[in-house]
Amino acid sequence: MSINVVDLSIELCARASVTPEDKGCQEVVSHLLKEQGFKCQTLQYNEVTNLWATHGQGAPFLLFLGHTDVVPAGELSFWDSPPFEPQIRNNHLYARGIADMKGCVAASTLSAIDYVKNNPNHPGTIAMLLTSDEEGPAMDGVQRVVNDFIKPQKIAVDYCVVTEPTCAEKLGDTLKIGRRGSLGATLSIRGIQGHVAYPHLAENPVFKSLNFLQALRDEHWDNGNEDFDASTLQISNLNSGVGAENVIPPDISIQFNVRYGTASTVQNIQSRVLDLLKQNGIAEKDFSLSWKNSALPYLSQRESVLVKNCIQAIENVCQKQPKVSTSGGTSDGRFIATLTHPDTQKPVEVIEFGPLNKTIHQNNECLNIDDLASLQKVYTEILGLIYK
Repeated sequence: MSINVVDLSIELCARASVTPEDKGCQEVVSHLLKEQGFKCQTLQYNEVTNLWATHGQGAPFLLFLGHTDVVPAGELSFWDSPPFEPQIRNNHLYARGIADMKGCVAASTLSAIDYVKNNPNHPGTIAMLLTSDEEGPAMDGVQRVVNDFIKPQKIAVDYCVVTEPTCAEKLGDTLKIGRRGSLGATLSIRGIQGHVAYPHLAENPVFKSLNFLQALRDEHWDNGNEDFDASTLQISNLNSGVGAENVIPPDISIQFNVRYGTASTVQNIQSRVLDLLKQNGIAEKDFSLSWKNSALPYLSQRESVLVKNCIQAIENVCQKQPKVSTSGGTSDGRFIATLTHPDTQKPVEVIEFGPLNKTIHQNNECLNIDDLASLQKVYTEILGLIYK
C-alpha cells in the first residue's frame, strides 16, 4: 500500500483520539510498518495504548518517539471547520492534532518505511514508539514502557528523535537538544477562621501570605547557563474562602511551578522556598507543603553524534542552520533520557525536531502541507546520516 504524508495525516487526524484514546491510529501505523517488514507489538496499560515497532537488529539503535493522543477540541463554534474532519485551505491542513503531533507521526512513519524500502539490509535498528498518553498524566505511556518493557529487556537505545513540533517561524529554525525540569508545589497556609466584623478574633491567611507571595515572585533562582535559560517560577492556582463574604477563611491554598535547568537543583529550590516562608513570618506549624518533581532536566551535548547529524539533515533539506534550544515545556523525551546503554552505561542521546508549533492546542490548529513533505525528508535524511 502506497500513501503520501498528507493522506496519512488526514487519516490519522480524522480519528478523534482525545487522550487517552488512540481510536485506531496506531493500528493504521502498525499496518503500514508491517508491510515493510517491521515487527510490531501493542503494549496496553490500563486505558493507554502504546505501539512498539522495530526493523533490523543491533547498533546503532535509533528510536522515533511520538504520540497519537490529542487535547480536546474545545468549543466547536470557534473552529472554522470541524476539528476531526480535516480540511485543506490555502495550502494548510486544518485539524485537531495535525501539528501536535499526527503530522509528525505520519512523516516519521513514512520516512522509516521509505528508508527501509531503499535500504532493506541497513545496519542497526530503526524503531518507533507511539503512545496515547502524552497529553494526559503520562503514567501508562512512555514512562511505563521505559520502566516495564525497555529496561527489563535491556534494549540498547542509542539515539531518540522526539517528533514534537519545535519550530517558531519556519520549518528548520529550531532544534531542541534538551528540556528544563518541572518542579510543582502545593502550599497551604493556615490562619484562624472568623467573622469579618471581629477580625481581632481571627487571623486572615490571605493577608498572612502576601509578603511571602511577593518574595516568591521576586526571588532570583539562578542566572541560567550556556544550555538553559534562568529558572522561572509561576503561581498557577490560588484558592481561599468558604463561599461566604462575611467569613475570614481558615486557610489559603497556593500552587506554583518552577521550570529549572542545570544551574539549580531541586534541593536548592525547595530549601530556598522554606527560607522565604520563615523570613516572611510563616511558622512551620502554620503551613503544609508538598512537592512533585514531574520532570528532570535533560541535555544532549551539542557535539554529540545525533545533534550534529540532525543539524546537518535540517541544513540539507531546509537550507538553514537551526537554533539549538532547550526552551518550552516538558515532553516524553524526559523518560527516554533516563535510559543508559546496558553495556556501556552511556546515556541515550535525545533531540526533538518537528514543524511549527504556532497553532498547537489552539482552535484551527494547522500545518503547511509543504512543510509536511519537507519534514518527512528531514527524518529520512537523519536516518541516512546515522546509518551511513
